[in-house]
Amino acid sequence: MAHICNKCNKNYSSYKSLWYHNYKYHKIDSSIKSQSCVNEKSTIVIEEDETQYYCNFCKRNFSSRQGRWAHQKICKEKETEVLKETVNKLVKANEENNELKETVKKISKDFEEMKKNMKKANNKIINNNNGIINNNHIHINALGSENILNKLSLQEQINIATCHLFNESPHVEMVRLTYTKENCIENQNTLITNLQNKSCQVFNNKTGKFEATNKSKHIDNIIHYRKKDVEELSETLKNNKKVYKKYGKKLDPVEPIDPAKDKEEITYIIYNNRDKVKELKKQLDNGELEYVEDEDSEEEENDDEEEQPVTNIVL
Repeated sequence: MAHICNKCNKNYSSYKSLWYHNYKYHKIDSSIKSQSCVNEKSTIVIEEDETQYYCNFCKRNFSSRQGRWAHQKICKEKETEVLKETVNKLVKANEENNELKETVKKISKDFEEMKKNMKKANNKIINNNNGIINNNHIHINALGSENILNKLSLQEQINIATCHLFNESPHVEMVRLTYTKENCIENQNTLITNLQNKSCQVFNNKTGKFEATNKSKHIDNIIHYRKKDVEELSETLKNNKKVYKKYGKKLDPVEPIDPAKDKEEITYIIYNNRDKVKELKKQLDNGELEYVEDEDSEEEENDDEEEQPVTNIVL
C-alpha cells in the first residue's frame, strides 16, 4: 500500500510515517487524519487550513502563538508602532483641544454680546406699558404730580385701601408699589443711597436733574402727597358699587398709628429700590437721556408745590 504526500509527493512505507511527515513539515495538526487508497493515483489526504499567527507590529507569520508572543517582545517595529499610536493620540487630543478652544471662544463671544445687549437695555430703561422713554427722551414726574393711581390695578387699589385692617399704612403701601412696579419708573423721583446721610436726591423738573435736598423733610412731603392719593383712591372705590357693597366703610382712610415708623419704612423702601433710579440719574447726568417736560401737567405741578405738609416728623 502506497503512502504518498499530496504536497511534496514523497512516498512512505506506512501511514504513521506519512502522518509524522505532514505534522513536521506541513504543520498538520495531530487531530487531522489522512486517508489513502491502494492506488497511488487515488491517494487523498484531507486536511484543514493552517492557523496563521501574525506579529501585531511587523506582520511576520509564525507557526505558533508562543513563537509570536516571544517575537513581539523584541520586535523592532514595536517602538515605531507605539510611537505612531502615541503621536495619533496626541494629534487627536490636540484636535479636541482646538475644538474646545473654539467652543470657549464662541461662548465668550456670545457672553460679550449678551453683556452689550443687557447694557443697552439698562441704558434705555424701557417701560413697555407707558413708553416713557422714546429716542433717548424721558419724562419723570416730580413729587406731587405723579400719576400713581392710573398705574394700579383694581385689586391693587383695594389692597391699599384696606391694608389698615392688617395694621399696614395705605400711604406706605402706595410708596412700596411705586418703587417696585415696573410700569411706575416715571414716578420714582427720589434717590436714597446712604441711610446715614441727612440728605437725599430728588428729581427737579425745572432743571431736569436729580438734586440734593433734606431727606427728613422730603419724606414728610412724600407722606403728605401719598395721603392725598389714598383719599382720592378711597372716594374712587366708594363710587364703585360692587366694591363698596363688599367693603363698605372699610375703604375709609385712617390716620397712621405710628407716623415715625411709617417714615422710617418709606425711607427703607426707597433705599432698597435705589438701583434703577441710580442708573436713571447716571444717564441724565451723562447726557445719555434727555428730560422732556410734560406741558399738560405743568400747571398742576405748580399748584401742588404751593401746598406743603404741616408737620415734620423726625426720625
